Amino acid sequence: MNLDSPIRKLDQPNLFGLNHSNRDFRKPAEWGKNKFTSSFPAALACYMFARNIRPVYMILNSQGQLVKSSISVDQVFKIDPLGDDSFYAFETEYSPYRQLVTGKVPRIDLVMMRRSDSLNLTGLEMKLTALPDNSTHHLPENKYGCEIVVRPDTIVYLALSIALVFKEDRTALYALLQDDALKITNWRDTEELLPLIPRMAAVLNRVMIQHATRQEPLILQPIWKTEGKAMRLHQNAFDMFVWSNFAFTKIFFYVAESDAKARRMSRQARSIVWLMKMLLDFAVEGQIDSRITNEVSHGSRTDKAFSVPGRITHDFMASPELFAPRIKRDEVKQIILGGGQTLLSPERRLDAVLVNMPELFS
Repeated sequence: MNLDSPIRKLDQPNLFGLNHSNRDFRKPAEWGKNKFTSSFPAALACYMFARNIRPVYMILNSQGQLVKSSISVDQVFKIDPLGDDSFYAFETEYSPYRQLVTGKVPRIDLVMMRRSDSLNLTGLEMKLTALPDNSTHHLPENKYGCEIVVRPDTIVYLALSIALVFKEDRTALYALLQDDALKITNWRDTEELLPLIPRMAAVLNRVMIQHATRQEPLILQPIWKTEGKAMRLHQNAFDMFVWSNFAFTKIFFYVAESDAKARRMSRQARSIVWLMKMLLDFAVEGQIDSRITNEVSHGSRTDKAFSVPGRITHDFMASPELFAPRIKRDEVKQIILGGGQTLLSPERRLDAVLVNMPELFS
């Protein structure tokens, strides 16, 4: 990958802080609907760093509880995000996982690299989420929540991030995963697996609790708030939540265990099966086959892993930053630069809001 970026003039389309990237924001194609949803979160993070605003950090404590703290953006990116040695590689393979996977490593939304030696520093998934979502827009403002949609590759990266903790001691992982109640003969048999979902979740929680000090940021979740259902940004428009790899399991473990009791293999329950199978494979074989997300479908399509509505995520994310995001809507013109908003596609909701609010950029 070429880590030298073209010199970009201030009056050319660009995003704040993304001066060295594998995307050339002077080109309209780089502002398409699927690219903007990962580029904008990175730029928002850079802007928050410049403003000395720390994202909310969702972590798992040593009792297995989800707690909120804060984390600086340079800690998330593992490099000064505004430094000349930072490189933003979007939709790229995170190379430290290459030896842990059979076949191809799925691409992750953002890999932070060091330009001086091309070192991969961290791999992050982006979840740009609207506040409120369809399940909470009718509620009081302090009950608003964001829908989080998760793709199968995110579960693969979750498994790989945990596997990396045990890279030098797979026997310790195997010992933690062993459970007399989990004698599985067929990973494709829904009837066999469904009663075991709560136990799988408990075993996986045990792994994470015992190694809570080694969790790492995995998900960047910027929120953008509108005036109810209206296609206008709220005055308090943007903020950022960061989920550690361990903490992120809470949002689907919670739903999955309830569904398992109802004798239903939900997408969340299937994600627990995927995670358990991949970690067991790594403990035994030393590698993970990412194709498991396609091969073990349990009756659901594999285009997405699962989604969790805002009425559920609200309880996890409830905080002053959710109620009143700290970045004002007028500040968006300091994040989207050089007339970049004119290149946005209105097919995405945030794009449509920005296109229809030109006064923000005047």
